[in-house]
Amino acid sequence: MDQYCFRKCKAILFDFGGTLDSDGGHWLDRFYRIYLKEGIDVPFLELKDAFYYADDICCKDPDTNNFGLNSLLNYHVRLQFKKLGFSFYPTGSKISQSFLEDMLYYLRRNSAFLKSLRSRYKLGVVSNSYGNLPVVFDQLGISKLLDTVIDSERVGVRKPDPSIFKIAIDEIKVSPSSTVFVGDSYERDMIPCKDLGMKVIWMKGPNPRIPEDPPIVDAIITNLMQLKDLFL
Repeated sequence: MDQYCFRKCKAILFDFGGTLDSDGGHWLDRFYRIYLKEGIDVPFLELKDAFYYADDICCKDPDTNNFGLNSLLNYHVRLQFKKLGFSFYPTGSKISQSFLEDMLYYLRRNSAFLKSLRSRYKLGVVSNSYGNLPVVFDQLGISKLLDTVIDSERVGVRKPDPSIFKIAIDEIKVSPSSTVFVGDSYERDMIPCKDLGMKVIWMKGPNPRIPEDPPIVDAIITNLMQLKDLFL
C-alpha cells in the first residue's frame, strides 16, 4: 500500500505492550533476556509458566487498576519469583527496575513521535492490559495525546475479540476503513482488525509469533519511527 493511502486515514490506533513500549518485543521474551543478564539461568518454559501465572493474577486483582508502571512491574516480578520459588530481594528488584528503564526509553521516544501525529490524526490505544493504562498514561503525560484508551480489564473484553477494537472506533467516531491499527501480534491485532475492515501495520519484533496462513498486512515495520514515511 502506498503512502497516500495511509495519509488519507483519519485515525491511528496502537497496541501498548510490544508496540509503544518496545520495538516489537514480547514481555516474556524481554523478561527472559533480563533474567539471563542478571545471572538467573531459568529454563524458558519455567519462566513462561511463572510469567503467565503473574499475568493472570495481575489481571484479576482490582488493586492493579491504580498501579503506575513501577508498582505494576514490582508486583508482576514478585509473583514470578513466588512461582519460581525465588526470594525477591535483591535480584527481583533489579529485574523490575531494568525492565522499567527499558520501557521508559521506548515510551519517551514514541510519545514524542505521537506528538508529531496529533495534529493530523485521531490517536488511541487498544491493549490487553491490567486495568491501569489510564493511570500509566496520566503519569507519563501521554493521555493528552490520545483520543481513546481501551484497556481490556476496564471494558471486559480482550483481543482478539473484534469488539474491543470496535469500542475504540465508536469512541473516536471514525469508520474502520479510515482507521489504521499498529500492533505486534498477528493473531490478536492483525486478524481481527482486518476482519473489521481496518488497515493494519505489523510491528515485526525479533521473535515474531506468526500463525499458519497469516493474512496480508498493509505494511510491516520493525521500529515505530518508520511510520514517519507512511504518515508524515
